[in-house]
Amino acid sequence: MISKDGTTSSLAKVSPSGSLQVGDGLGPFTVDGTVTAKSPVDPSQYLHRAFEVDDGSNVTYSPPAGKSLVVTSIQIAANVVAEPFAAGLVIPRFVTILVSPSDSNHDTVIARDSPSTIGTTVLPFDPGIVVPDGGTLTINDTKVTGFVFVIGYLI
Repeated sequence: MISKDGTTSSLAKVSPSGSLQVGDGLGPFTVDGTVTAKSPVDPSQYLHRAFEVDDGSNVTYSPPAGKSLVVTSIQIAANVVAEPFAAGLVIPRFVTILVSPSDSNHDTVIARDSPSTIGTTVLPFDPGIVVPDGGTLTINDTKVTGFVFVIGYLI
């Protein structure tokens, strides 16, 4: 028995199909008082940065002092992809995304993609990867030319 005050005068109602009925039964469900939706992030804190990569590049981004970056997705737009074979040798081609906290010399690989054709690859991170205050996001590439777009927000 579900009751507001332990008596049968305020029992919860259950429909014939077994679902719990909510509200006073006098029309649509309403809320007393004021309800306001709030964006989880100030729109001015959204971040969309493009980084140009060219075979062998190593680009970095650090959030502004006092802020952390939450990366929600990365897009790799490959304009040129090297041939996978040259003179019988396999040439690796990839883009690697790493995060390094401020108090460490150890990078953590958060993504690695090996584009085989020209085009865009989207790597979603839900709910997000955090680059802490003082930390660094690093993008390394081998045999790929194009752009890497980092999308997220600052907190």
